Amino acid sequence: MPTRITKGVGWLPFANFVLLACTLIVSYSISESRDLVSTPLPFISDTGTFPPASCWFSFLLNATAYSVAFTGLIRYLQTREYIGVDASCTRCFNFLSLLLILCGSVSLSMVASFQETNNTHVHTTSATVAFSCATAYAFLQVCITRKMMQEGVSGLNSKAIYYIRVILLSLAFCGLILMQTFYDRAGINLPQMPSDKFATTLPPFENETYYYIATSSEWAMSLSLFTFLLTFSYEFSRVDLSLDVHYDGYTPINWNML
Repeated sequence: MPTRITKGVGWLPFANFVLLACTLIVSYSISESRDLVSTPLPFISDTGTFPPASCWFSFLLNATAYSVAFTGLIRYLQTREYIGVDASCTRCFNFLSLLLILCGSVSLSMVASFQETNNTHVHTTSATVAFSCATAYAFLQVCITRKMMQEGVSGLNSKAIYYIRVILLSLAFCGLILMQTFYDRAGINLPQMPSDKFATTLPPFENETYYYIATSSEWAMSLSLFTFLLTFSYEFSRVDLSLDVHYDGYTPINWNML
């Protein structure tokens, strides 16, 4: 007889948030303690540019990317089960959201693997794609949530969750626009590895005000997007993953003959 192993996935959105928090806290703490960043609020990538912070940044952010991809897949499968046969538009949104979160996860992994001082073009392009895909994904999920509310689908129609997601989407969208707008105006300079703590290094900006608007927008946007994923724990609490383990017949090995 097969053995069924069942495990809920309500913990998965929390894992995403915890992994991101570990990425930010560990990389920032190491960079700050070793004077690898020259401002109190750098860009997130600046905290994972130089070793040993870059090693932990790459390891933890890659783990975060894989976790986000798995979350997107579970969300897609769950939503697909609730969508009616005639809801072609919602099915399209659901499939498109899966493509967006997978694309964003791959881009996030590339951000972790290609430091900005090693390959600036790949790093910045991947970061832009990751943030853009994540924001677009949040928008589609808000649309899907509203549609489920209108159809009265049990388990996917909480008004409180819907309005929380609208607020988080608004914060993420504003953060994305502000970061993109003020990033170029700030005159960003790539981080420099300090050879001596008394050495004079080139500041990471030409305009300090625009620089801090861009960095604070990036941090706010990142936290808003991962908090958005955290709200999936409401729906995921109703999802169980099952694994059927079959024991087939086999011939035991006679160890005395070896």
